[in-house]
Formats: sequence, C-alpha cells, structure tokens
Amino acid sequence: MKTTEIKTNGYNLLTQENGAPVKMWANGVPVDPKAITQLQNTAKMLFVFKHMAVMPDVHFGKGSTIGSVIPTGGAIIPAEVGVDIGCGMIAVRTSLVASDLPDNLLNIRHAIEVAVPHGRNINRGGRDKGSWHDAPEMKKRFTVSDQKRATAHVECRKDSDVIDEIPMAYKDIDAVMAAQSSLVKVVHTLR
Repeated sequence: MKTTEIKTNGYNLLTQENGAPVKMWANGVPVDPKAITQLQNTAKMLFVFKHMAVMPDVHFGKGSTIGSVIPTGGAIIPAEVGVDIGCGMIAVRTSLVASDLPDNLLNIRHAIEVAVPHGRNINRGGRDKGSWHDAPEMKKRFTVSDQKRATAHVECRKDSDVIDEIPMAYKDIDAVMAAQSSLVKVVHTLR
C-alpha cells in the first residue's frame, strides 16, 4: 500500500491509494502505529466524505480511532460515535431506506470489517491491550503514591481504582495543544 504524508497548514496530510485523505493535527505528538493503521483502514470505506480529521489526542480504539472525525455521505455509523466512552448514539430519523443502499453492499461490509477490530483484547477506554497506555500496564507501572504526587495540585480521586488515569498514561497536554494551534486558541488553562 502506497502512503504519502505531506506537512501543510498546521496539519499533516496522509494520503493513500483508494482512500480518503486524512488530515492529522498531531505534529510533535506521538501517534501509535496501530492508530495509523486503523485510520488508513477507515479512510478506505466507500462512504467517507471528502476527508477525515484527526486530533492530537488520537489513539487506537474499539470500533474507531479515538480523536478522529469520520464524515460520511449517505451512511450513519452508530458504532463510530462514542464507542470508546460508551456514549452511543441517539436514533436519527432519516429518509434513507434499504433500496437507497448501493448495489456493492458486500464491498462496504468488507471495508467496515477491516476498519473495525474483531476479537481483539480491548480493555476499558478502548485501549488495545499491550499498548503503552493500557490500564493494566499503568496499574503495574505506577503506585497510589505516584498518583498522589502527579495530581498533588488537582482535586481528584487518588486511589488504586484510578491509577490507569494517572497523567503519565496520557499524551503531553502542551504538545497536544501546540499541535492544534491552527484550530484553537488557549484562553484559559484548568488544572
């Protein structure tokens, strides 16, 4: 598969044959190779409209890459909306009926099956087991004392049940905000 990455206007443009372009606002922020593969697979779905957008907090997810926007034309994908946080999607009334679906439905089904992981060991939060920020690894790597030190300036829970939410499990917020500086302006920082 031929993939090209072009840096432009505050984002990287990832293009590939037979896929929609992917605009990634992730300069200076590490992106897991599994997330890149998932984005490439999603971009190949026939109903992706114009391009996908990827924010710097992007990571591999259950159903779709978390931190991505997948605009569609003529399709609604409830599983792509909030599957990581379990928010789901409220039913949408639409005029689309089965006869409106394309004749090559098998190709669309195959594209969805390639893009959506099956039978993978995905833990809470949609994090792929074995990735550098999965919950069991964080609980092995850090202690409640680490959690207390890392969040000393923050009013939050500081017990063994939330060690997987320790700040070190996440990307650096300053790098994340810098990567999307062409999209947002920081006016206040909350801690």
